[in-house]
Amino acid sequence: MQEGDVGVAAVPVNGRRLPRGESDVLPAPSVLGRGCETCDASLGRIVLFFAYRRLRDPSGVVDRLRATCEAHGVTGKIRVGAEGINGTAAGSIAGIDALRRACENDEDEGLRDAARSIDWKPTPGCAHLFDALSVRLVPEIVPFEGAPLQLGARDRSGRRRRVEEREEAADDAAAATPPPPPPTRGCPIAFVDPLDFHRAVLASSATTSAAAAAADAEADDADVVVLDVRNWYESRVGHFDGARLLPLRRFGQLPEYFDSRCPPDLVAGKEVYMYCTGGIRCEKAAEYLAGLAPGPDGAPRAPRAVKKLRGGIVAYQRDVADGEGRERSAFKGCNFVFDKRGAVRVTDDVVPSAWCDGCGVESDALGKCRGSGCHAILVACASCAAAGVYCCAACRAQDDDAAAAVAAATDGCGNKKRQRRKPCDCDGYAARERRLLPRAPTTEDAT
Repeated sequence: MQEGDVGVAAVPVNGRRLPRGESDVLPAPSVLGRGCETCDASLGRIVLFFAYRRLRDPSGVVDRLRATCEAHGVTGKIRVGAEGINGTAAGSIAGIDALRRACENDEDEGLRDAARSIDWKPTPGCAHLFDALSVRLVPEIVPFEGAPLQLGARDRSGRRRRVEEREEAADDAAAATPPPPPPTRGCPIAFVDPLDFHRAVLASSATTSAAAAAADAEADDADVVVLDVRNWYESRVGHFDGARLLPLRRFGQLPEYFDSRCPPDLVAGKEVYMYCTGGIRCEKAAEYLAGLAPGPDGAPRAPRAVKKLRGGIVAYQRDVADGEGRERSAFKGCNFVFDKRGAVRVTDDVVPSAWCDGCGVESDALGKCRGSGCHAILVACASCAAAGVYCCAACRAQDDDAAAAVAAATDGCGNKKRQRRKPCDCDGYAARERRLLPRAPTTEDAT
């Protein structure tokens, strides 16, 4: 056994972790995150990596990486497509090193070349962070503007296809989906290293504050904008000073937001400093913004330039926030990650948008709506979390109505019908915008 290897465990593959209709409980913010209680986090590694590179044989890459991970006890989620690879994985030091070497020596020339320049962003952590291994072939390694697959189609008997058949259909579609041609850019796009991004944020924050304080100026008049392209619940508990937070439920809503709801002067003609968790979403968001066509009135909508934080918040925390001799972090609060860690604390600050959805007190502890079948991510202080918090009155009313009707709802054979949940008031931009305000909204705000 190599030094640092905590052993190769049996790796469950693609199993259902939770009963249908349930979702993961979000842990309280922490520094390194959580795993098994007996695991020495210093002996494990968690990596977050991606590469946009044309792959000749993405299906073969899936098979080979799955075999490597299974052999070395590496778990996590790895998505492979014709456009590249995207993954989050955990394992022993030796196991993660085996995954890295497998990518660097893969048969596919595209992956082999890309892997040698990937920033794996390794952090110490529980080697058993993930419950299972999932290596899948997908049309897009991060969903954005791809046409949705019709995976919910019914056959002639009216029954839904089995899960395995739907996944097979998705794999076939992914294998046949070439990466789209690059859009026409209206402005230059460049990477910015974490320390340079840090300095730009400090300068932008100072300029924006001065403009907002002036009687004859608005904050949006600033020539530079720091843009958070993550989902709203991620940016709600942690973000860079002065950043513009977008009310997105999922990343794929970015084009819809800019087409239908975004203030016209948010990025037009400005220098945009953009960031996300690890950098992958900025790749597509930057291309999209740079390719924005003029509006119906002919006014330009594209930025003057787009600067992407290289390696995202994860690299910033590693190189700046936790670096020796560095200035105080310009990123405040927690960095939300899509695994058992939930929110990883970068600083002890509680950002102004982090307030409990139950009582309005300052808090950055994430939870979920207690509504049956509603998994909206909320902020809930300890006392409200214990009692349960609803995302909105409509969601509470649905639970009340369902409880009152459950005894009478039958299908004619004495079997209880499953109640279909309706979208609640929080499934919209307005509700998400209210939750990003630097205070709990009043009754007047909600009307």
